[in-house]
Amino acid sequence: MQKEQTIQRSQEQANLIDQKSQIPKSNARYVYAVCIGLNDKKIDFGKGVEESKVYALPFEDICVIVHNCSAKAYETKDNSKAKQWIIQHDNIISKALEELGSIVPFRFDTIFKEEAQLIEFLKLNKEKFKERLKQLEGKREFGIKIFYKESLRERIVKEKTKQLDAIKKEDKGKSYFLRKKVEQEIFNELQNKLKKHFQEFYKKISIFGEIIAANIKEKDMLANFSCLVPISKTEELGKSLGEINKLEDFSVRFTGPWPPYSFAQLQDKEQKNAA
Repeated sequence: MQKEQTIQRSQEQANLIDQKSQIPKSNARYVYAVCIGLNDKKIDFGKGVEESKVYALPFEDICVIVHNCSAKAYETKDNSKAKQWIIQHDNIISKALEELGSIVPFRFDTIFKEEAQLIEFLKLNKEKFKERLKQLEGKREFGIKIFYKESLRERIVKEKTKQLDAIKKEDKGKSYFLRKKVEQEIFNELQNKLKKHFQEFYKKISIFGEIIAANIKEKDMLANFSCLVPISKTEELGKSLGEINKLEDFSVRFTGPWPPYSFAQLQDKEQKNAA
């Protein structure tokens, strides 16, 4: 009996050693996300960046999802490889979000030089993470881009062209300067209309959740919003955006749901503490 127990303990120890050996030993930690403590819950996060073994590192009542790595950034001149890394990173984030419901995601290539440094960071920010996890519970990020059409400008130009035609008939000598004046009036009127519509659309969308207005990056774009919206309100948001899209002078591009990258408010601090 004693011999059987000894053999069993030896097998258990061998299994434990085998499980640990699957995780490469390294002092640095690549971070995917922070989540609430898993307790006894077992989650297979799969393979992360560079097929690395991903696991949950517990700290008191929260966890950080990581893989072991060297203390240097993932860099390559191969665009396809870089794209693959980003997809692998996003896959882990999506898996964690699906399993846990609320996470604070980290940007690609967030690395802490040592596990002790990461633990110290979690110690300093634990309560902030727990608060943010509650705020993100049951919510997803959506991208909303609103564009204005040329028809909006054309109507203003058409009205002002009548004024220009009248000016040309009256005084040819002054027509150049007056034309410049009218062109400025066209610009000003267009900007005023766009500002009014921006405020109107912002108010219409903000009732569904938290909004971050990002930089305008495309031609004829009126608004570029990142919105944190409860999953239960997604359909209502879609209908509201559909109403904007039906307007004669505007179109909407609606994407998501996404992990709440734009609303992980500790991100700047993370980067300062990371390698």
